[in-house]
Amino acid sequence: MVDDSAIRRKTRSMQSELQQIKVRFKHLSLMAALGSTKEDSDSNNIVKKMLGTKHSVRKHILHDISGSFRPGVVTLLLGQSGSGKSAFMKLLSGRFPMHHEITVEGTVSYNGVPHKKLLKRLPQFVNYVTQTETHLPTLTVRETLEFAHKCCGSPAENVVHGGSAEVHYPDVVLRTLGLDNCQHTIVGNGMHRGISGGEKRRVTTGEMEFGMRYVTLLDESAPDSTVLQRSTLSLRSASWPSR
Repeated sequence: MVDDSAIRRKTRSMQSELQQIKVRFKHLSLMAALGSTKEDSDSNNIVKKMLGTKHSVRKHILHDISGSFRPGVVTLLLGQSGSGKSAFMKLLSGRFPMHHEITVEGTVSYNGVPHKKLLKRLPQFVNYVTQTETHLPTLTVRETLEFAHKCCGSPAENVVHGGSAEVHYPDVVLRTLGLDNCQHTIVGNGMHRGISGGEKRRVTTGEMEFGMRYVTLLDESAPDSTVLQRSTLSLRSASWPSR
């Protein structure tokens, strides 16, 4: 078992090596082209169907937003359901599906480096926690986190960052997120009885804590109070510089 003082010591050692990243976005807009066809009401008239005109309607998902996320600061993003919060975070983390129907305007940069230059590498250092939980139901909470820890980087990266990665040992994550009491219980699903929904949410958050991630984005529409409190405290301790 890892006590609070050990968590603080390991967190400080990580902070000294993690790069501080400032995310800027200026006049950012995200649009999707929705195709439609204008046809005559007479569906039996093949000629009219062939001459029907096609056009597309552009739907704004994000419209002209500007701002920045400063390093070492926990920022709360609020908005109504369907306002584009998830799309915004997926775009910042490089996980938004970019098709020919999608148009992005404006600029996004990470420490001054344009979003487009880092697009393929963004998932390596920008962490995105989704709203859904996908787990192997027969693994225990500890086994799930240990598996995530072992798969968080390539062997070469683990050698390079071996010292600083110590802060993300499963024991630390279990204690920080309040999962130590259920660590030997299987995660479960509809067929296997396991941990509660709130605990599953914390497991999902814990899985994303491993690796050398410089930016963490949590997408949560309605977190339970324990998840919110534990996640906020964990992020604060990891993001604040050593003093």
